[in-house]
Amino acid sequence: SSLKELPQGAVIGTASVRRAAQALRSRPDLKVVPLRGNIGTRLEKIRLGVADATFLAEAGLRRAARDDVMRHPIDPSEMLPALGQGALCIQVREDDAAAVALVRHLACPATEICLVAERSFLARLDGSCSTPLAGLATYKDGVVSFAAEILSLDGSFHTQNKIEIDLSDRAEADHAGIVQKAAEDMADQMFETVPAKVRSELGL
Repeated sequence: SSLKELPQGAVIGTASVRRAAQALRSRPDLKVVPLRGNIGTRLEKIRLGVADATFLAEAGLRRAARDDVMRHPIDPSEMLPALGQGALCIQVREDDAAAVALVRHLACPATEICLVAERSFLARLDGSCSTPLAGLATYKDGVVSFAAEILSLDGSFHTQNKIEIDLSDRAEADHAGIVQKAAEDMADQMFETVPAKVRSELGL
């Protein structure tokens, strides 16, 4: 029912290098195997014994009405998500003023400012889906709280940091720039703690 309760040497199926690294950091005894496909395909592979457990989105399980699946929701304090995970974006042509104005009414300012932090951190480290980077920004009462981590592929190295960016007394027009700078500075500070061998391994 949870990562910690899996038996010694259990097999985790995932195609995510981030989740694999995070799982191995928590449980170095686990074995990680590639596991891809939709919900049904992955659950069938679990049933066939390809792996003992896998990672699936709770939203997907609910949409598929898979209440029968034993699962343990993972709190961000236990395992940070991918940077930008869960955010939805509507893309329009830059020169289409009418479309830009229309979708602006659908925008969530809190989500936007959180994404500035997450994407700035990711861009500063030139990260991709093949880099074990993670992070989550939240916004409350004018303060952006941003936690992020860098791991080695096998989870043996890990560095994590958290910052709070108070925007309550700053002009709204300056918010994005302030958050971007803070996230980039945190990325630089964390990068300095990463051993050269891990930097090479991750292509950072």
